[in-house]
Order: sequence, then C-alpha cells, then structure tokens
Amino acid sequence: MASRLEEEAPNQIGNGREDQNKEETWQKRDREYLLVVVTFMATVAFQAGVSPPGGVWQQDDKNSSIVAGTSIMATKFPAEFTTFIVGVTVCMIVSMLQFIVLLNELPSDTPSLSRKYLYYTLFFALGSMLSSYVSSVKAYTPEPMIPRAVTVLVFSIGSGVVLVGISLFKQKIEKKIQQRRMR
Repeated sequence: MASRLEEEAPNQIGNGREDQNKEETWQKRDREYLLVVVTFMATVAFQAGVSPPGGVWQQDDKNSSIVAGTSIMATKFPAEFTTFIVGVTVCMIVSMLQFIVLLNELPSDTPSLSRKYLYYTLFFALGSMLSSYVSSVKAYTPEPMIPRAVTVLVFSIGSGVVLVGISLFKQKIEKKIQQRRMR
C-alpha cells in the first residue's frame, strides 16, 4: 500500500495512462468537495428559510395584523426581510441546480462548461447567502448603531474579498512558475 506522498508524487517516467489516472482522481476529489459545499449551502438556506431571524409570532394579536406563525422580521422590517428571503431562495435554487449538475459525472477536461457553471454559481450562491446575512444583521441592529454595524460589515467583507484575491493571485503565480519549470 502506497503512502499518500507516494500517490501524489509526480511521475518521473511521464506515462500517459498515469497522467490520465491523476486527472480522474483530481476530478473525483473536486466533485466530492463540491458536493460537500453544495450540501452545506442547501442546508443553511433551508434552515434559514424555515426559521427566519427573530423567530415567528407565537400568538395572534387582534389589535394588529400579527398572526401566529408569521415572521417577526417580516412584520417589523419588511424591506430587510425581502432582501433576506430573496437571498435565501436564490441560494437554495442555485444549490439544487448544482446538485443536478453534480449527479452527472463531470467531464475530465479541465475547462468544461459544467465545471465552470458549478464554480460561477457557487460564488453567486455565496453572494446570496451574504446578502441574507447582511439584511438579517441590519434588522437586528438598533437604529443608532446601524452606521457602526455597516462599517464593520463592509470592513469584514472587504477584508475577506482582498484575502481571497491575494490567495487566487498567489495560486496563479505558483502555477505559472511550475509551468515554466516543466518546459
């Protein structure tokens, strides 16, 4: 039985069949990773949809339009609730579409259309989850603290985007260096 390092070590002989097996192994791992991420996103979207932030009203109020079982956030903050529910719904729909694509085997060629679709829609779904999160935080934040909360959210999200950008840039540079070494 080969160790993990031996399995991942580059082939010195350059056998085409082993290169194909490596591509299939990479494809399988990529698909498994995407299934885990998509499952997580669908679970979070479903849970957020059935348990809205702030909970639901427990009893009817005859003096107002409050009905037991309806969202408190929808009653008190309708604009934020609309943003929240749109984000959660988009995330759920995109996750379900990604499940459908992942049920089929991904083509082994790297720049396949289905692979690009999965990654682009993954970022779209994550953006939808982010908009739901922001609208939920905004609805919970007391009015005088909203500017401070928005500053924290913008800084946090901006920092995350910058870190992801740096990571992707670093990966591209490392890939180019590796390609030059192979020539």
